[in-house]
Amino acid sequence: MAKHFTWSELQTRDSNTGSLTMAGWIQRIQPMMWRLNFCDWGTHLLYFILRGVAGNGKPFFFNSWFPLDTDDIASYTLVIIMQALGSVMIGTTLFAVMGLYVTLVSVGCTQLEKIQAALLDIKQHEPSEMNTRLAECVTHHQYVLRYMKELEKTFSPVLFGPFLLVVAALCFTAYTAITVSGKFVEFIQIFIITAAMMFQIQAVCWFGTQLTQQSGRVRDAAWDSDWVGAPVSFQRSIIFMISVSKEFKLTAGKIIPVYQSTVMTVRTLLRHTLL
Repeated sequence: MAKHFTWSELQTRDSNTGSLTMAGWIQRIQPMMWRLNFCDWGTHLLYFILRGVAGNGKPFFFNSWFPLDTDDIASYTLVIIMQALGSVMIGTTLFAVMGLYVTLVSVGCTQLEKIQAALLDIKQHEPSEMNTRLAECVTHHQYVLRYMKELEKTFSPVLFGPFLLVVAALCFTAYTAITVSGKFVEFIQIFIITAAMMFQIQAVCWFGTQLTQQSGRVRDAAWDSDWVGAPVSFQRSIIFMISVSKEFKLTAGKIIPVYQSTVMTVRTLLRHTLL
């Protein structure tokens, strides 16, 4: 399988639109996750500073209870360190999991793009190679289907918890936005949390949508290949590939589709809650 799963030979930008291809996204995901992680740390620090300026007493990263006397400087310092480390660990873990997931999804998309290009490149003026090249496409496609099934099997339960957490956090945040009035710092916190949660859902679902669309385009590429007038054995193989090339949808917990429709549903619920 490893010899098939390469993407270094693919273009990183679309020749027509200039937008990033999936191969281009693979190169950018890791540095992008690092930048987002640093932005997350920076927003927490900014929020902490604003709470210190706008509030009274000793500010915290989060409102919480500790079995310590926070009026004591040593206890207060310990609490701040614990909250800071907790924020860093949670943010880093979330971005790491999200980065790994979208990278693996992007790898699957690149392989589906390679299969599409290979199918369209099969020509009848090469009759001796037609069946051989089609067999390579079918084999590659079977590897990709197996890869996507393993990806779904591995990450479906992993994503279910964060998806529920994000939806619950958005609901509580929306409720807080309604009840909080005239508190500028709290509104900043609400905005940061909402933006971060929506970004996570948007990013994961966007890449999931790309995988679903690319899996369906394999069928279109097989149909658009040069099969008219080809040998019957070749046509039967094309029919077989069309029949197995169905859209593949990733899910969270086998319940929530990792697709753009999920993002629209969350946005609708959030808008109705706020309005």
